[in-house]
Amino acid sequence: MIQDIQAMPDDIQSSAQDIQDSIPDLLNQLREATPNTHVVVDFDETLLLRNSTEEYLDTLQPKAVGVFFLILLDYLKPWNWLPGKLRGEVSRDWLRVLLATILFPWTLLVWSWRARRLAQTQQNQILVEALSNNSNLDVLVSTDGFRPIVAPILRHIEIKGVKLHACRLWLGGADRVSGKFNRLNKTIGPDKIATSIVITDSHNDMEVLQAASHPNLI
Repeated sequence: MIQDIQAMPDDIQSSAQDIQDSIPDLLNQLREATPNTHVVVDFDETLLLRNSTEEYLDTLQPKAVGVFFLILLDYLKPWNWLPGKLRGEVSRDWLRVLLATILFPWTLLVWSWRARRLAQTQQNQILVEALSNNSNLDVLVSTDGFRPIVAPILRHIEIKGVKLHACRLWLGGADRVSGKFNRLNKTIGPDKIATSIVITDSHNDMEVLQAASHPNLI
């Protein structure tokens, strides 16, 4: 299911007055969209009702060793050792995924099966149907998640012609530092963002929402 966001933090409300938070309004926008309408949709906890990064890390085998490894990383916090803008929480998920994939390389094989199962059981069915029912929509899934994790899930979510804009595995730290808005600007350009329907659950996407003609924080 999708849920309306009933309240936003005070420091965001003032800059989000024109952002829709109504499911009926969003579904109406998607239903009445004209040909070549661009839709930018977030992935984690929006199109997928789970966090793909955490689901991937939960796949590490042997399980006990994987749990110990992740606890050790959270204790050592190697992301705080990185230089410049890479330092800190912005690189936390990237380093966890990168190091886990290097040390547990078979995880990508296990993930292909887990990803299909997640797509079947955890896709946002209301949103997927709305995006699928109007052939006028040009759908771009834009996420701060990582391509090798997100792509196998998205492959099993039936949205015709959907494109993926995700962080790279090896250069994910730089992608995270750059931010979704700047990456989108380089990929599709400000004109397409400005005319897009944007759908996300995350306040971190406020720059993208503010740049779009039809922003939806849901």
